[in-house]
Amino acid sequence: MLKRVQITSVLFLWFLATGAQWDVVQTFGWARMVTQYAQSMSLAEAVKKTFSGDMCGVCEVVREAKQQSESSKTFPHSEKTEGKLVLSTAPSAEFTFTRLSNVVWKNEDVFVPSFGRASPPTPPPRA
Repeated sequence: MLKRVQITSVLFLWFLATGAQWDVVQTFGWARMVTQYAQSMSLAEAVKKTFSGDMCGVCEVVREAKQQSESSKTFPHSEKTEGKLVLSTAPSAEFTFTRLSNVVWKNEDVFVPSFGRASPPTPPPRA
């Protein structure tokens, strides 16, 4: 149950973050315009008149909200900067490589967690 609430919350917040709520409101406005126009004319003419460019109150609210959200998305350094990217520090070689053929491994150097432990009883104990 908790996982469903988490997934639903994330999807809802993603929905709001992308501005999709304005698309839903715009669809509602178009549906309302089509139904109003269809009362006095054919459905084809109503759809044609809805998408002709005339704006209803809902369409104007959606347009203003989208413009406002677009204007608030500007970042202070969004202008294209000319020039090169200069690193503040020069890279340095801090890694040294050795040949593995010169390394001698001893049993004390290798750590095995099960080394020296007794094997588990067979069959395992029952509670």
